[in-house]
Amino acid sequence: MKADLASATASNSLIIFARYPRLGQVKTRLEPDLGAQRCLLLYEAMLADCVERSFLVDCSRYLFLDGCDFTEGRELVQRIRNQNEHEITVCLQEGTDLGERMWKAYTEVSRHSSRVVIMGSDSPSAPLEFIRSAFDVLVDVPLVFGPVEDGGYYLIGLSGPRQEVFQSIQWGTSSVLAETIAKLAHTDYKLLPEWYDIDDRDDLARLASDLADPFEGYPRRTAEYLRESKHLSSDDPF
Repeated sequence: MKADLASATASNSLIIFARYPRLGQVKTRLEPDLGAQRCLLLYEAMLADCVERSFLVDCSRYLFLDGCDFTEGRELVQRIRNQNEHEITVCLQEGTDLGERMWKAYTEVSRHSSRVVIMGSDSPSAPLEFIRSAFDVLVDVPLVFGPVEDGGYYLIGLSGPRQEVFQSIQWGTSSVLAETIAKLAHTDYKLLPEWYDIDDRDDLARLASDLADPFEGYPRRTAEYLRESKHLSSDDPF
């Protein structure tokens, strides 16, 4: 199920892939350290920052959400956008696993765009230049990946349909990227600089360090969450 997508063809489109923020359903690996409510607040902050950061990239933007309806999705984006003049189209994910959901999102958006980049909301400190570089790379090669240190990727970009990269992958494991590029010739893809996702308390500590100084696309909501959480916690969880 989809929203009305832009009718005009765009050269570059960015898809943000995310779950709708609900208590007990997001950042669950951090619940033993933070509790469900603080996990929800962290996820909401990272997702809002991801959307806001996308406004600094010259592209069309789409937010594909899982676990909600259109009304909830549009209300969420409206809260994030506030008075920002940029637009982002809300769509709903479809499919039985992550690969099928990403493939369906790609096929929908690629009707209107020659280069499509998909990324999640779990790398709020990743430099925006990585996204811009992905679109540049796609001018010359069919695929681009942004590796994460745990063996997955924070970004995948395509300049044409390559359904095989979304099929028969053990999603959520440390072999995701290796399994994906094993399907490809070396000339089919390029890798961006490696980054990290926010999955555990060590990642949070690293993120807090990375956000000590401002930079382009500074994730202000996530930074504020980290400052408040550190202040409120007596045992300094990160």
